Amino acid sequence: CYYCEENVWWLCRNIPDDLLNQFFVVFISNSKHRVPVWQQLLGDKNKDFVTIWDYHVILIHMLPPDISREQNVSSLIYDLDSCLPFPVDAKIYVQRALR
Repeated sequence: CYYCEENVWWLCRNIPDDLLNQFFVVFISNSKHRVPVWQQLLGDKNKDFVTIWDYHVILIHMLPPDISREQNVSSLIYDLDSCLPFPVDAKIYVQRALR
């Protein structure tokens, strides 16, 4: 198992060069270095699987408009530490993991 930033780095290595402009690495943190993220594999099942990270890193795939319309999803989140589907619709991730 790797750190979240290393997991994202490994994911990025598999993205074809012509699609790289559709992907964004996002570092989530705050001034207190205490970021609650729910639906995490290491989280407490009695507290909706919340984990307090000092920072967390995810990968966002912004889908092209034609695919976005077809699938009714504008972007996907890749979070290897999450209990949510992989990848997951960004709207669902924000509602359930970031709140």
